[in-house]
Amino acid sequence: AASNLASARAGIALAAQYGYLYAAVGIHPLDAETAPDLDNAMTQLRVLAAQPKVVAIGEIGLDFHYDVPRVIQLPLLRRQLALANDLHLPVILHDREAHGPMLDLLREFRPAGVVHCFSGSVEMAREVLALGLYIGLGGATTFKNAVHPLEVAAMVPPDRLLLETDAPYMT
Repeated sequence: AASNLASARAGIALAAQYGYLYAAVGIHPLDAETAPDLDNAMTQLRVLAAQPKVVAIGEIGLDFHYDVPRVIQLPLLRRQLALANDLHLPVILHDREAHGPMLDLLREFRPAGVVHCFSGSVEMAREVLALGLYIGLGGATTFKNAVHPLEVAAMVPPDRLLLETDAPYMT
């Protein structure tokens, strides 16, 4: 998955070089401030998403943990969700400390895809599953103080659960 336009291009180049690789293109919320203006970014993402081995829009989402202004993150995510729906591509979603606004947007756009490194409650997981999305759980599930990830892991049907490393970030 990409985090900005440069990493999207790099992912596409790798996918072109290796038959077993595929790419996702998108702008991560933590890269939102450094992205080109919204219209320009969406034009570039649309062109990148048309490449033959691009299979998803991601990693996109909301991250309210850091100081990236919400007034930048929210329109960017809205436009990327609309692009994914327009192109019939699934999304790879990042949601950190933004569960309410994320659920609102998921209800509105109803994308296909996965909420990766899921950090929400069992109640949120039920709603995400009801919307047709997959849930990805990563290294946080193994932490000694993990409560919500274990509860979520226990209730997600195996055919809707993805296991991930989020390497190199989950330590």
